[in-house]
Amino acid sequence: MPADARLLSAWLREPIRLKDHKPIHLATIADLERAAKRAKNKTLLIWSGRIVLWLATLFFFLGTIVAIVSTLTDSWPEGGTGYLIFANACYELPFIALVWLTGRDAKRLIAKHSTQQARR
Repeated sequence: MPADARLLSAWLREPIRLKDHKPIHLATIADLERAAKRAKNKTLLIWSGRIVLWLATLFFFLGTIVAIVSTLTDSWPEGGTGYLIFANACYELPFIALVWLTGRDAKRLIAKHSTQQARR
């Protein structure tokens, strides 16, 4: 437990989720250590997923640019108009979905950051 009263009050306000749903003031040190480990693992998974999301968005952004440039310069192999539409859609539709998800993630990240700043 923190010795400083300000840090102690901030520590008690943190939403620690204990497995057996007992109140935080009844938690043992082992309970708190397990809760901290679970919180750390959850944060690690969230940030790993966020990195994968942003990298996938970048990949499909570059793929969309290549598909559009290939269409404009007529460098696709001969396959007809249906082939061109399908090839562009294979990059553009996932890119649009990933941009939407990335935007929601960015909004969530900004909102979380601003609420943390307001607490301080």
